[in-house]
Amino acid sequence: MKTIVLVPCSSKKKQTTKPVAAKDLYIGPFFKKAMECAESMKPDKIFILSAKHHLVELDKKLSCYNMKLDKQPVKYRREWADKVLRHLKEKGVDLKNDKLVFLTGKPYYEDLLPQIKKTEIIGEGLRIGLKMQEFNRRINNKKYES
Repeated sequence: MKTIVLVPCSSKKKQTTKPVAAKDLYIGPFFKKAMECAESMKPDKIFILSAKHHLVELDKKLSCYNMKLDKQPVKYRREWADKVLRHLKEKGVDLKNDKLVFLTGKPYYEDLLPQIKKTEIIGEGLRIGLKMQEFNRRINNKKYES
């Protein structure tokens, strides 16, 4: 069983005319804290869930864009989820046996969960500030485990 961590994109992006690695494009504080938390977990793989680009590898070059998943119609979000699931499978993720950890808000996981057997949603139901506190708690716990 592999552990895959999924972090959300960020509406705050580096303003650049050239495509940059996704991990450098998103610069919002929630994204940064989610990435720090994800890295502290030492998973097998980390992906970014992008409202526009679906499942994104950290080094994939992207241009700046403006799109929020929670502002899209239900039909778009369901099609988005289908593409994310297909991309996960293409990347070798086993939706029945691998554990997928979400460091995202509900719009990023609600349509994915029915197809994934083993999940963990860190900070489920919490507002952003409290989620970030939970991320900090987990980061600090990992530091003391080392």
